Amino acid sequence: MSGCCVKKSIPECLEELKNIFSEHAGREGDPQKLNKNELKTLLEAHMFGKCKEATEEEAKKMFDGWFNTMDENQDGEVDFYEYMVFLAAFSCFCFGIDCETKKGQRQEKDVPLTHSRLWH
Repeated sequence: MSGCCVKKSIPECLEELKNIFSEHAGREGDPQKLNKNELKTLLEAHMFGKCKEATEEEAKKMFDGWFNTMDENQDGEVDFYEYMVFLAAFSCFCFGIDCETKKGQRQEKDVPLTHSRLWH
């Protein structure tokens, strides 16, 4: 995802995110959803790479936590809506924005790694 959204409009960035989703969804099943293997491939290719500092067991535990967080309806797959909600929450985490405050009361602050529900 190098250069993703560099000098692009928001609609172009959103289209790129949709294209990344579509590239991976349906390789093993429903073309509108990502199963665990498809999501893992997507995250490794476009977000995290292979976690070189984590043991295989630690990486699996971390990924399982992300998958369970993303799969809000617990159907064993991540649809486009769940994927985009994850990206929005991850963006808040990356920029130190507390997305869990009440509407209209957003605050920026340093967010420790364990603060976000993404890391539980």
